[in-house]
Amino acid sequence: MGFARKGDVMRSITGWWTVIPAAALVVAGCVKVDTDPGTDREPGVGAHVARGKEKRTLENDIRQLATFMMTYYTETGKPPRSWEEFKPYIQRDAPHIVREIDEGKIRVLWGTPMDSSHIIAYEVEPDLRNSHVVARGDSSVVTLTTGDLDAALQNQGVQR
Repeated sequence: MGFARKGDVMRSITGWWTVIPAAALVVAGCVKVDTDPGTDREPGVGAHVARGKEKRTLENDIRQLATFMMTYYTETGKPPRSWEEFKPYIQRDAPHIVREIDEGKIRVLWGTPMDSSHIIAYEVEPDLRNSHVVARGDSSVVTLTTGDLDAALQNQGVQR
């Protein structure tokens, strides 16, 4: 194979540098997300990426919920005692958090002391690594394994 002009070699090399990254992107985009919970396989990369994004959003929502609960506590002198009591307080400012609580994605422990030793809210379903996003009464947000969450709730006299 011969090149008619000097510039043809450079165009040929440059062409490959655009094809290789494009091929890599196509292959990366073909990663299958395993959504069947009945399989024993490790979830694919896509499932972990999706969970990472979902976890950041959930951490933010639970942090906001804890902040609303702390503000409520500061204003009233007591933690919220029930969903019926607290829902009107956040309905307008945080409808997405109201929806997550109504749908059962987040469980709130009503009437819990607002301090760092108590869990006030947590993600109900564990993630791919069997962990939950958890809010403490001081508005801190942590991630606990299901076992650690169950132990902490048991210390509070609560069952998951």
